Amino acid sequence: MKEKKKKKVLPPYMLDKISNHLETAYLFGFTPINTPDQYKNPKNSDLHNAKLSFLTFIIEHNLQKKEVQPYLFAYELPLKKSGKRKNSKNVEMGLEIIGTLQSISDAIAIKTSMAILEDEGYSDVYVDVNSVGDKESFIKFERELVAYYRKNMNTLPANFRQQFKKNIWSILQAEDKKIEEFKENAPKAMNCLSDTSRKHFKEVLEFLEVLEIPYRINPNLVGEKGLCVHTIFEIKSQAKNGKDLVLGCGSRYNNISKEVGWRKDLPALGVELNFPRKKKVSYVQLSRIKKFEFFFIQLGFEAKLRSLNIIDMLRKQKIRLGHALTRDKITAQMSGAERLGVP
Repeated sequence: MKEKKKKKVLPPYMLDKISNHLETAYLFGFTPINTPDQYKNPKNSDLHNAKLSFLTFIIEHNLQKKEVQPYLFAYELPLKKSGKRKNSKNVEMGLEIIGTLQSISDAIAIKTSMAILEDEGYSDVYVDVNSVGDKESFIKFERELVAYYRKNMNTLPANFRQQFKKNIWSILQAEDKKIEEFKENAPKAMNCLSDTSRKHFKEVLEFLEVLEIPYRINPNLVGEKGLCVHTIFEIKSQAKNGKDLVLGCGSRYNNISKEVGWRKDLPALGVELNFPRKKKVSYVQLSRIKKFEFFFIQLGFEAKLRSLNIIDMLRKQKIRLGHALTRDKITAQMSGAERLGVP
């Protein structure tokens, strides 16, 4: 008699029945997890609390000990206990990369998001991108911005002067022809980047170019003060008439992990996708997906630049390819292959 194959049992934090959107993320190396519970702190913004929700999920399930850094996770939105979905006709999901500062992680997040949108049928898609750098860069930028506004405040309409008193960043994000020239001449975050931050952003742009992802640098994209650092981006669909549609947004949030009990700052990058469905959602059981067939090993930055196109090419053929793109040494990558049981 033939022995019955043991049914694959997934860890309790993992999602088994996954949508085609989560499957795409899975083939890029993201682990599909159950949607985290909502973290509530009335002093924080919704985005800030959403990121704390995910970090709390990691702690509650002890993933920092069960999983090997960096962690790549994907999940459905909205967060649990946060109310009903705003638009049931939309796809809502989050991507998170935790535990690495490397620019390849920014590229993985953007490329995976673009692949999900491409599979859905979106074509004229591009990325608005900017960098506010590390803490040192941000402080310098804010200081120059405050000095500029104080010097030129009299040229602003009264309503904008009141906005500035409450929130200096609202000026950068405001869309009004009356202040276009004022914004154009304002200090730019990119000009205040430290050497480390400048190198990181330069590498992110190199990835976008090699991946042939259309992008434009948007100096007014500065994210939320106290939360967003380094790379900030929005993924948009070009509209023939009217305003371009924002399909997703992402940023680094390296400095908030201590708020939920972490002992030190934790490198983190998150993407929130929210876009109208064009196709019917299909589902597959994760436990029935075959194991990794290959493991991609790279040596050197040039290899990393080209890696994601290769992974995407094989993904389209439903070939599961393991990788450790944030690792530089071959021994660390080989241990990753062994851990995944790649034949």
